[in-house]
Amino acid sequence: MPLIRTRSLAPVIDIIRRNDLAPEAVIEGLEIDIRALKQPRYEDQLELDKAYDLLETVADKTGCYFLGALLGNEETLSLLGPIGLLMEHSPDVKTALQVMLKNQRVQQQLLDIRLTTYGNRVSMELTPRDHGNREGVRHFTEAAAYSMAKFLRILI
Repeated sequence: MPLIRTRSLAPVIDIIRRNDLAPEAVIEGLEIDIRALKQPRYEDQLELDKAYDLLETVADKTGCYFLGALLGNEETLSLLGPIGLLMEHSPDVKTALQVMLKNQRVQQQLLDIRLTTYGNRVSMELTPRDHGNREGVRHFTEAAAYSMAKFLRILI
């Protein structure tokens, strides 16, 4: 069973609160330790199916069907831990992206990321590994796309 870093899910707590709901009530019954979402550590991980359950439940109970976009927009390079630090202190954007790509298997198991350069332009392709039709897959794919856009803005 693939795992994801719980830290990437932590923004759901604020999203739930912004919708005037109690995180404990929304997450109740999902068999997820809410402490791992409220105070995530870099090494904390969660089974992917449980993460999908979480995102689908939060989207349903908040009416926020663009949850993935919100999650991705909340991310910073610190989400990536040491990899993000290396990216942030890389001499240029190309090197930072190479650091990310070389370490993507360490960071996540949900997407394949491919960069192609055309002169001074770069094309990025995000391909989900899970092609299921769960809404959680869509939320994660959207979160990844928004995160990548935000990371690029930070690096540039």
